Amino acid sequence: MQPSAPDLETRLREGLPLLFALVLVTIDLTPRPAPAGGGIAPFLTLGAVYFWGVYRPDLMSNAAVFAIGLVYDVLSGLPLGCSSVALLLGRAVMVARHRFFYAKSFVVIWALFVVWAPAVELVRYAFTAASLGVLVDPLPLVAQCGLTIALYPALSWVLVRLHEQVRTRAYAEP
Repeated sequence: MQPSAPDLETRLREGLPLLFALVLVTIDLTPRPAPAGGGIAPFLTLGAVYFWGVYRPDLMSNAAVFAIGLVYDVLSGLPLGCSSVALLLGRAVMVARHRFFYAKSFVVIWALFVVWAPAVELVRYAFTAASLGVLVDPLPLVAQCGLTIALYPALSWVLVRLHEQVRTRAYAEP
């Protein structure tokens, strides 16, 4: 039986968060020129997982987050699973506290991101260091996390517009 056009449209709209997160993975990993080489890039993918965990956790499932992390690890050369585990643990915190975030101002949401993002990055760093068996300089990670936090308002603005496109009648706010 063929799905009806409205059903297909709903499914496509619900797939937009995953698709956009995968686009962010490619943006995150795009080489950036820097005077000394090795330009620092934000981890915008982290912001997308946070956003959907706050506003629509149903559209960013554990499987989707795992896949996003795995794609990130494969494309970046990190040990497989490090980003997936960190993002999944971060998502678990978001889902467990989902009702807390309901109807909070953007300033509160951003302030919580300022706490949440470094925690997830620390988990990712720990898993990567353990997988490689070596400690690497954490300074680039700190710079990356700071840049991610600073760019979250702009990313959030884009994601709010995307959220308007994926709204469905079936989803009921808590």
